[in-house]
Amino acid sequence: MAAAAEKPVAIRTSCGRTVSVGRLTLEEVAPIGRVVLRMDRQHADRDHLWASLTAAEARRLAEHLLTQAAFVERRCGYA
Repeated sequence: MAAAAEKPVAIRTSCGRTVSVGRLTLEEVAPIGRVVLRMDRQHADRDHLWASLTAAEARRLAEHLLTQAAFVERRCGYA
């Protein structure tokens, strides 16, 4: 089973978190695609992950999410 994943785009927030946006498709198995959002943990003793985004950071994140979502829709036939 081959999965196609593009190197994620990372955004560093002013609160010190890194948020990565990427995609994963499993086209050889079925037209399955996902947009992947990953947040790093600053402190290993915490159970939850969060980020506080500025308006500019939120717009950049939204742009990357929309780009990846459009790719997955086109590639996997979602509409």
